[in-house]
Amino acid sequence: YNFLQKSASRAGLVLKSISYGLSGPENSGTKELKIISLDLGLAGTMDGFRSFLSILEKSARMIDIGSFSFTSPEKEKDPVDFNLKIKAYFIE
Repeated sequence: YNFLQKSASRAGLVLKSISYGLSGPENSGTKELKIISLDLGLAGTMDGFRSFLSILEKSARMIDIGSFSFTSPEKEKDPVDFNLKIKAYFIE
């Protein structure tokens, strides 16, 4: 959570909501690979969203972006709402 909050803030976005689920294990040799599925709600600008995706891409963490969507604001100056589904992988 802390990494996502800091990354969103760095990109100029607000992390409005986060929900997650843990799945796995998948056998990866002698260690077990676990997967966290995350649904993120963000608000901000399109440029901020692109910056956030770039931060995730450059992260040392293994992250897959499954899908994203956005809702255009009613007023031009209002923030855009983004929904992002990602999976993060780790070995335990």
